[in-house]
Amino acid sequence: MRWYLASLGLITLAACLAPTDSSDGKASRASAEPDEQEPEPETQTLDEELATGDVSCRERTETAYVNGNPKRISVITIAGKAVTKPTGHAFLKMQKAAKSAGIPLTLRSGFRTQSEQQYLYGCYQSGRCNNGNLAARPGYSNHQSGIALDLSTSDWLARNARNFGFVRTVPSEDWHYEYQGSKDPGGPCSRDNLNSDALTWESPKDGGWYKNGIWMKVRTKLKNIAEVRYLAGNYSLGVSTHETEGFPVHYTFKQIGERSITAEAYDFDGKKVAESTIDVTIKP
Repeated sequence: MRWYLASLGLITLAACLAPTDSSDGKASRASAEPDEQEPEPETQTLDEELATGDVSCRERTETAYVNGNPKRISVITIAGKAVTKPTGHAFLKMQKAAKSAGIPLTLRSGFRTQSEQQYLYGCYQSGRCNNGNLAARPGYSNHQSGIALDLSTSDWLARNARNFGFVRTVPSEDWHYEYQGSKDPGGPCSRDNLNSDALTWESPKDGGWYKNGIWMKVRTKLKNIAEVRYLAGNYSLGVSTHETEGFPVHYTFKQIGERSITAEAYDFDGKKVAESTIDVTIKP
């Protein structure tokens, strides 16, 4: 399912071009629109689990490009889209804040590989696919940097994006943002989670493969834990107060594939005192 959605997004979206770049070939079309144009991402509501809970911290190395210059980057996956870890963590924090304000914030497009950009550029050249939308030359799309995102738009996003390090870089596209923060703000993929040694996962185990419909259980060395909350990204999988049973919660994912699950332990004053994140693969 994840690869299908990612492919669908690739077909329906053209490639963004940084305002400082220009496209070669088809000069008349490019000069009419100096900034690479792509239609606003579709506005249909995605399933909340996919939109806010599909996070995989398993890293892979990709070749990114900035103004034609290659560099190696490490990416994680959010909502089926690859992004650098700092960008992903900053997005998750912004998404959580938006959700608290009652605003759904969805990631529509992220990092593109060279082969994906070659496909889009070929469509632009031939006009036979992707509606012939204007596309940057491979190596020159800002979506190849790993820090560029296309997001669902809202007044809240326009007002608050800078507070989380995101800046609009294509004036004609109010959905295109790039992370320009100076550091990784931290998140579920940091692996330096709060007091993570205080929580021991009984089920599932880190790195394991599991049939869908899993029991999540953790044991703790702490004596003042009132409840444990389980999350996938910003999506709640359930809450348990049953310490003697290992704070169990059963959950069946709507989407299979790689998931990172976080257990958060709270004391009787409602303060988070420990958390731990593991990676699992959910199969049918």
